[in-house]
Amino acid sequence: MRWKIYLSLTGILLPVFALTILVQTIVTRPLLEEEVRQIGTSVCRSLSTDIVAFRLLTQPNQLERRLIEMSWLQPSVVRLDVLVREKDFYKVVASSVTDDPTIEVTTLDLDEAPKIELKEDSDRRFWAIFYPIKERKKVLGYVHAEVSLQLVDQVVGIFSKLAFLGAFLAIALLIGLLSYYLRRMIENERKLRRAESENVELTEQLHETQRQLFLNEKLAIMGQLTASFAHEIGTPLNSVSGHLQLLQSEVKSEGSRGRLDIINSQVSRIEGIVKDFLASTHTPARQRQLVDVLSLIERITKLVAPRIATIRAEVKIVTLDGLQPIRIVPTDLEQVLLNLTNNAIDALEKSPNSRRLQYHAQTSKDAASRQILEITVEDTGEGIAPTELKQVLKPFYTTKAPGQGTGLGLTISQRLIKKYGGRLELDSVLGKGTVIKVSIPYETT
Repeated sequence: MRWKIYLSLTGILLPVFALTILVQTIVTRPLLEEEVRQIGTSVCRSLSTDIVAFRLLTQPNQLERRLIEMSWLQPSVVRLDVLVREKDFYKVVASSVTDDPTIEVTTLDLDEAPKIELKEDSDRRFWAIFYPIKERKKVLGYVHAEVSLQLVDQVVGIFSKLAFLGAFLAIALLIGLLSYYLRRMIENERKLRRAESENVELTEQLHETQRQLFLNEKLAIMGQLTASFAHEIGTPLNSVSGHLQLLQSEVKSEGSRGRLDIINSQVSRIEGIVKDFLASTHTPARQRQLVDVLSLIERITKLVAPRIATIRAEVKIVTLDGLQPIRIVPTDLEQVLLNLTNNAIDALEKSPNSRRLQYHAQTSKDAASRQILEITVEDTGEGIAPTELKQVLKPFYTTKAPGQGTGLGLTISQRLIKKYGGRLELDSVLGKGTVIKVSIPYETT
C-alpha cells in the first residue's frame, strides 16, 4: 500500500512540476530575448552617436576598431557593420567580421526608423538590427548588428535543468517526509490494535475470573450442603452399625449371622463413602504436596462408585511399578480427575457398547527431556462428533442435555493443568469412546 501511495504522488506531482517549469520557460525566454534585443539596440544607438560625433565615416580604420571594441564589450553581439548607400544597394564600409565584410541589403525597406527582426537559420537564432545614422535629420547610413540568442538558450537550458533537479529533490523530500509520517501512523495504528487486542483479552480474562468466582462460590455452598448432609447421614449410620454388632453377638444361626455380616459390610461401605464426602468438603490446602497418583485415582473411583454400579460399568486402573509421587496441590489434581471421571460416566450411560472405564498412569519425557506424568482416562461411551470436538474445551459449551451440565468441567480442568505447565489432550471417535490425556511435568516446585 505504501508503494502505491508513493507512485500515485509521483504520478501527480511530476506532471505538475513539469508543467510549472514549462510555463516558467515559456514566460522567461521572451523576457530574456527582449533583454538581449535592448542590449543590441543600445549598442547600435551608441555607435550611431559616436559615428556622427567623431566623423568616423571618414576614418574607416578608426571606425572598424570601434566596431571590434564594441563586439568585445558585448559578447552577445556577434557582428557589427556600418552601411552606406551607393546607388541601388548599401555597401559595408566597416565591419567587426573580417571573413565576409560585404552585405547587400537592396531588398530591405530601410527608412529613418530602426528595423529589428528575429531571424533563425539552421544552427542559430539572432536579432538582426538596422539602426539609422542620422545627422540633422539626414540618414547617412545604418549600423547593422546581429545579436545572438545562444546565451539565452543556454540560460534557459540551465534554468530548466535546475528546475527539474529541484522538482525531483522536492518530490524526494516530500516522499521522504510522507514515508516518515506514514511509518509513524502505521506504527501507531499497530500499537492501537495491539492495545485493543490486549484490552479484549484482559476483558475476557476478567469475565472468566468473574465466572470462576461465581462457580467457586456455588461449589462452596454445595460443599457446605454436602457436609451437612453427610454429617446427618453419619449419625444414624453409626447407630445402625452399633445395633448390628449387638445383633451379631446375639444371633446363633449361621445363616442369619451371614446375612448380618453382609448387612454390616454394606453399612461399613456407606460409612466409608460418607467419610470420603466429608474429606472432600474440607477447606483444601493450597500448598503443594507429594501426591500418590494411584491412591488418588482409587479415592476418586470410591466417590463415584454408586454411579458406576448403577450403569454396571467395569473400572480398571493400570499403573507402572515405581510410579513416583508428584508435588502438586492435591485438590487441583483431584478436581481434574473427578471432572474427567464424571464426564466419562455420563458418556457411558448412553452407550450401547460394553461399558468400560480405564485409568492409565505412567511417566515419560517431553522434547525438553523433562520427566512427565501422564494420566489417561478412557471410556467406551458414545464419543464426541468431530464438529464438536474443537468446541468442548470452550467455557459453557456442553454436549449434554439442558440442565445436565454447565460446560465448565473441561475448561476448569484445562486451566488447572496449564497452571503447572502441563496440557490436556482430547481424542474421541463418535460411537466408540473418548480418550483424555493429562500431562504434568514433575518439576512443578
